[in-house]
Order: sequence, then C-alpha cells, then structure tokens
Amino acid sequence: MFVFGIITVMYSCDSSVIYENEKTFKDGKWRFSDVFSSDFNLSGDSLVADVNIIVVHTDNYPYENIYLRLTRDFGTDKKIDTLTFNLSDRYGHWKGVKTWGGDYKYTFNYLKNCKISEKGKIIIEQFSRDETLSGVNKIEVSIKKER
Repeated sequence: MFVFGIITVMYSCDSSVIYENEKTFKDGKWRFSDVFSSDFNLSGDSLVADVNIIVVHTDNYPYENIYLRLTRDFGTDKKIDTLTFNLSDRYGHWKGVKTWGGDYKYTFNYLKNCKISEKGKIIIEQFSRDETLSGVNKIEVSIKKER
C-alpha cells in the first residue's frame, strides 16, 4: 500500500508534462551531424509553459560542461540561443541525478513561463570544439504546462 502511494504521488507530479521527446546517441557519442529536431503539436490554443532540456551522460563524460545551440520556433517567437550547461560543480561532482543505469540526468530549465503556440519546433545541436562528444547517451525536451 505504501509503495502504491509513492508511485501515485510520483505519477501525479508529472501530470503537467504535455510534451516529451528524446534522441538517443549510438555508443554514447554525439556527433555534429546528430541534430535533434523536435516538432510538437499541442492541443488547444497557446499556453504558458516551461521548456526543459535534459542531458543524460555517463560518468566518463570528459568535460565539466556542454555547449548547445538551440533553435526554437514557437510561431511568433523564433530565436537561436547558444548555451552552456555546467554538468559538474567546481570539484568535479556531477550535478545531475544518478539513474538506475549509472548515468547522470541533468535537467536545465531552458524557458520559464514562456508563451508557446499550438505548433512549434525545437532543434538542438551539440556546439563544442569536438566533432564527437563521448559520454552523452541522450538528449530530451520536456514541456510542462504552468498551473
């Protein structure tokens, strides 16, 4: 009964997620050519939401940060951003949550309280100095409706 209660609470906490998409990288290697493009079609009119970018990496990821180029098209809101996510603290400890598989899942709140139209697109590219980033298993986009 206690376990069921925990599962129910965990599930209900994520009920505000209205869109998720992910791209997994073969052999944990994210190449320049591996562009993640995510088209979404939300039901209803425009809404206010948070857009999260999630990076899943191994303990062997060689850098403390990751550089990304994000292109967003939310109808009237079109923009290209170059961002850096600090995946570890200054002591080298990973900031992300350790998963059951031993990877680290780092969630970055890319946009907070952003007005999003019904249809849109997000493109994510790795933007580092290396042609291939080893140790990156997956990139995800999550849109959560504001309550």
